[in-house]
Amino acid sequence: MYYKNFILLSACLLIPVFMYAQQGEDTVATKDTYHSFSFNDWNELTFNSLFTLFPQSDNDSLKRSFGVNGGSVISSNALNLSFSVAALNNEFIDTDLKNSVSEDLSAMNVFEYNTEAEIYYRFVAERFITASPALLSFTLRAGSIQQSHFTEDLFNLAFYGNAGFAGTTADISATKGLLYDYRQLRFGAQQKFSGKSGTWEAGLGASVLLAKNGSAIKVNEGTVFTEENGEFIDAVYDFEYMQSDTGNKGTLQVDGFGAAADLLLAYMPAHGKSRWTFHANDLGLIFWNKHTNLYKADSSIHFEGIELSDFNNDGDAFLFEFNIDTLLKRTGTSSEVVAQSTALPARFALTYSRILTERWLAGGGVAYRPSIDRIPLIYVQPVYAFAQWFNAGVLLSYGGTAEFQLGVMGRFTLNNRYRIQVGSGNVLGVFLPGESTSTSLFLQASVSF
Repeated sequence: MYYKNFILLSACLLIPVFMYAQQGEDTVATKDTYHSFSFNDWNELTFNSLFTLFPQSDNDSLKRSFGVNGGSVISSNALNLSFSVAALNNEFIDTDLKNSVSEDLSAMNVFEYNTEAEIYYRFVAERFITASPALLSFTLRAGSIQQSHFTEDLFNLAFYGNAGFAGTTADISATKGLLYDYRQLRFGAQQKFSGKSGTWEAGLGASVLLAKNGSAIKVNEGTVFTEENGEFIDAVYDFEYMQSDTGNKGTLQVDGFGAAADLLLAYMPAHGKSRWTFHANDLGLIFWNKHTNLYKADSSIHFEGIELSDFNNDGDAFLFEFNIDTLLKRTGTSSEVVAQSTALPARFALTYSRILTERWLAGGGVAYRPSIDRIPLIYVQPVYAFAQWFNAGVLLSYGGTAEFQLGVMGRFTLNNRYRIQVGSGNVLGVFLPGESTSTSLFLQASVSF
């Protein structure tokens, strides 16, 4: 049903655009015609569904640019924004809020909260490696990543307790999560190559990362059986939990180093009306230092509770003298301090965009992150040029870590040098936080010279 609705909405959105395009004249811009879109300039090295349709600038005569970007994403297929914001802020979550989520849970669910900010400098070199001009860039970025997969049973067990599972088994298998903060420095190089039928552009970004506050969990198998009358609990588990150096604190804290690569391949046919792009971003690893804590268990436990003969008898106090060591021993969990590595949440994306008329641009694509996405993200995006200095568009998407999303974006260009782009991947989250499960906000500002 969801896919049928997505196809129907996409058709309703794009058919009028293409019908309007058939009435337009030749879309190849000339000096004597108005135009707002061009694929002649360099493409973005990092994929962003809101802004990837556009090249980095509208004037290929400008050789240098300086800019700042920032963005934040909260997304889930099941957790509504009211619940997510309350959980992130450590606020009290009442029964009504829990119920609003439990009604919409799937067997497996996802959640992510990511933030990032960056500053960059780009310039065109007359030659780099080959005799062709190249776009070289330096980007300094900081951000945080929170991603998790969890089952419906895990949510209900955590927020309602095990009473609802009396006589049944709660399954928390395949649960996993990833959390870390990072700082990143990237050097990028992009070059164009002429072919018989069009122009190719290839780009490579190489990054070093400093990471801290890292943790990751993976539950290969996990079940909790509650006896019908609550007499005992049987738990079976096979998990691994990593926590980065807990003794390393401070503003300049570094728990690990990493390396990453970004790849870009774009093709523009000779007619200049369309463009294909392929992105592979965040291909890399973080190597946590040798003071990283690693906990592992592949065991089971039968628990019948704790019986106290006399609350006033100090002899029973030892029953509550639990510490980490006794807890690990009783659950069969091993611990060691050892260096670990974590794969970055890589993303792969394929997009197509086409200039329909002098004022209409439309495109779409598919993107997928194997580490977090439930299904690939599919999106369509028409953009209209209201003026040479202002373009606006809508983004209709389905998949990824969310379901349906309706996004908007706007691009302001002043004197063909100053550019501001602002957009949200799902504006419904702003107005209907109790009904929407995702929202995002991105802001980009740059000057070319």
